[in-house]
Amino acid sequence: MTSLPPALEFLVSTFPHPKLKKQFPGVCHLVVAQDADTHHDLTIQAGEVALSAPSGGKCDLRITLSLETFEAIMSGKLKPPKAFMEKKIKIKGKVGLAMKFQRVVDAVRKAQRT
Repeated sequence: MTSLPPALEFLVSTFPHPKLKKQFPGVCHLVVAQDADTHHDLTIQAGEVALSAPSGGKCDLRITLSLETFEAIMSGKLKPPKAFMEKKIKIKGKVGLAMKFQRVVDAVRKAQRT
């Protein structure tokens, strides 16, 4: 298994996050492409994160993006809605839940500052 890039490792270390259990309901499959041959699957559910695709492959939302885009979002240089409009993020599933992904980003950024 490939080691996690620092931005993803920090995301994983921020969880479990009890506030996100209510603020981000549902199952999100986050696919971050590191390069042409390597990608990382993360599942965000009930305020926790797992380093795998959702069990049974079922999720309410699937977000696919490059590591570069993920790092820009986590650093605050790029907002998720703008990344979507620029076609840097692919979304499949519940759009309403995708809008709440900003809460995950904000929680991780807040943790970075403390």
